[in-house]
Amino acid sequence: MKERFKSPFFGTFGIIWFTLNWDLCIALFVENIEQIKQVGKLTRIDYVNSILLTKSSAILIYKPLVFAAIYQFLVLPFILTSFKNFIFQFANTLFEGLALKLIYKSKTSIPIERLYEERLQIEKEKDNYRQAIEREKKYRLDYNELEIKYSELNNQYNKDKESFNLKLNRYNPIHLNGLWINTWTMPNHAKPNSEFLKIENGTIYKYKNKAQELYYGYILNFETDDNLTAFRFTKNIVNSKLEIGQTSFDTTKGTFLYNDLKFSQNGILSGTENGVISIKMERISYQDLERLLERFS
Repeated sequence: MKERFKSPFFGTFGIIWFTLNWDLCIALFVENIEQIKQVGKLTRIDYVNSILLTKSSAILIYKPLVFAAIYQFLVLPFILTSFKNFIFQFANTLFEGLALKLIYKSKTSIPIERLYEERLQIEKEKDNYRQAIEREKKYRLDYNELEIKYSELNNQYNKDKESFNLKLNRYNPIHLNGLWINTWTMPNHAKPNSEFLKIENGTIYKYKNKAQELYYGYILNFETDDNLTAFRFTKNIVNSKLEIGQTSFDTTKGTFLYNDLKFSQNGILSGTENGVISIKMERISYQDLERLLERFS
């Protein structure tokens, strides 16, 4: 029973019950018998019963229980938590101020003006630090933008380079590098003529036999299509057999032969030379060269 009376819930219930039924409490404990007789009741019990008849069960029991439960489980915890937080913050601020004063008094003799100046300096440094962070963020954004622009320019450069290389590749005579058997037929002649050539980066060498690789001329104005199926170029070759092998011959007096050739299905270049000579160029290996030189020698 003692524990129940000590409980906050029952205390709250009692306060709310007395608040809602104050007239019944006065009839029980305050009014004297003379006053009760004046209202037409013979005894205090009769007077109390008359008041009880005017009360509903909600006023007597349910409302005090509901209000006591709301206060006990909702209002009171909120009040206690807010009060504890307020006391904790107040005490923390108070003790922190006292501790700072004690530290300043016991360990330093710095005047308050200097401390204020140092505090301003610290705030200034904090502001500088914040500005440095903002600048770093801006630099990072600028760096990212530059990196994106660099990537775009690099991609464009690679595309342009690839396009340039493709165009340059069209005018590079290295496509003719290798060993060739060059066969041509003059107009109104049925018998073809053949020679064995080696072309290396635009320079033409002629084989008299497998041991003699002689200078024969060079290629200029080379051009091909994108698919490397058609070749157009000019050969500047020596004028006479005596000049074969002489790299210092007068090129202005050389014989210029314009070739317009296309690859056929069997991989042979065929076309015309100077527009009237039928010409055919077929790639051969070194083994083929030795065999053919022995055959034609």
